[in-house]
Amino acid sequence: MKLVKLICCISIFSLSYSNILSSSTFQLDTKDYSSIDSIVKYKQTYPKKALAFGFDLLKLFSEDDELTLEFVNLNYYIGETFYHLEDFVSSYEYLKKSLELYEFLEKNKRRNIRVLKPPWILSVMGAVYIKNGDYGLAESYYNEAIENFLLFDAEFEQEKIYGLSNAEESLALIEIQRGNFKNAESLFKQAKARKGDDIMFKMYSNLLLMELYILWNKLDYAEEYFNKIKFNYENKEEDKRPQLVIYYSEANLIYGTFFKDNLDYNKALKLLLTAKEELNKIDTDIITPYQRINYQIANILVETKKYFEAEQILTSSNINQNTTRTQKILNFKLLEKIYLITDQIEFLIKTKDSIITYNENTIQKEIQNEFNLLENLILVTDKQNQINIARTRTELILIISIVSLLSLTLLIHFLRKNFKLQKEKNRL
Repeated sequence: MKLVKLICCISIFSLSYSNILSSSTFQLDTKDYSSIDSIVKYKQTYPKKALAFGFDLLKLFSEDDELTLEFVNLNYYIGETFYHLEDFVSSYEYLKKSLELYEFLEKNKRRNIRVLKPPWILSVMGAVYIKNGDYGLAESYYNEAIENFLLFDAEFEQEKIYGLSNAEESLALIEIQRGNFKNAESLFKQAKARKGDDIMFKMYSNLLLMELYILWNKLDYAEEYFNKIKFNYENKEEDKRPQLVIYYSEANLIYGTFFKDNLDYNKALKLLLTAKEELNKIDTDIITPYQRINYQIANILVETKKYFEAEQILTSSNINQNTTRTQKILNFKLLEKIYLITDQIEFLIKTKDSIITYNENTIQKEIQNEFNLLENLILVTDKQNQINIARTRTELILIISIVSLLSLTLLIHFLRKNFKLQKEKNRL
């Protein structure tokens, strides 16, 4: 079982705390910026839609002369949305801008006056560094996030708890990378204890622990936590939150992949089909592990020589708009294997050509995205420059005022001294 799978699990879901809490804590100003609610709503489930709202709103905000918390948060939300789209460079750029803008924000406009840096921004920046494999920098961002979560005002206690839990779970991931499974276990359980009895957070914590024990080769514990997730899911009653379905399906995917890697195809296929069946109950446009499940099922079908069925699954997955670029490349490579085994030379050549074409199109698309990103960052930078100019003008006025006051004081002092000297001369 590769560590990458645990990274994906935490990366996709650990930020859900901010999604859940931000809608209740966000303060809109007197302008109609209700599109921010749409970004918050869609940034994880429909990220492309969220970006469309975000860029439109960015232009509207850039027309204002005053820096607001909403503008700072908008850049954060765009950065997080890019993260969910796996565009980590763009994500980092917007997160960094948001952090810089926050430093210019007047303290009385901040949501938590004592907070030095917004910890949710620091948390996503830490997640970006985890994706980049820079665990030292990621750890420093999470520790800084913890320091700032602890500075939250009492009215944001629940958000503080979930923020601390998110940071602890991410630090546990770093400990796993270092081979410190015991430390990771302690951090995961500490985070779980903080969050209370909400079924969604219990399932998520159990999911993390289940995969930890698979990586740690403590398979009895892994089975125990899988059963806990299953029990939570089967007893969710009328709770319709899609996260519950996603967590349960993710657990089946992780466990099924483990059995597939250990050549127990029957048990693996049963778990994977259960995961897929449950995901069919929610909106297919929501980001889910659906296509990753299809890929693992196709792998089993190839290993069991059911090539036609595997081919159908992979080709269907590749035309799905929610299949990521990384997943499509994996699908193409497995199709290559199928066509090579079945001696379908024509399809093999076409698949190889498709991979080349797809990569070329992806490069062009990335170049276009870079231009679009640059254009939008210019808007943010212009806003930042306006703030810098305004601040410089204010500081200059202050300096001139101080110099003028000092000059006036010296002049008064000089005149008084001359007046006294003149008075003494007149007496003589």
